[in-house]
Amino acid sequence: MEKGNCKVSNHPRIPHEIRKQCLESFMQGNGYKKTATLTGMAQSAVREYNRRFKAGDISWVDRGPKSK
Repeated sequence: MEKGNCKVSNHPRIPHEIRKQCLESFMQGNGYKKTATLTGMAQSAVREYNRRFKAGDISWVDRGPKSK
């Protein structure tokens, strides 16, 4: 599916628990590479979370549906 010149992906959101693990890892002083290894996430996604964390934005932790 495409919208304009941008491809729209149909992948599911990253589960809330994984996002919480990322936040906890950043708070412990870990960088995006180690956090990606610990959580099994792609480095590019964790890099974006880390960039936002460093800017003081943690709204990404509570976005989307929470896991049961």
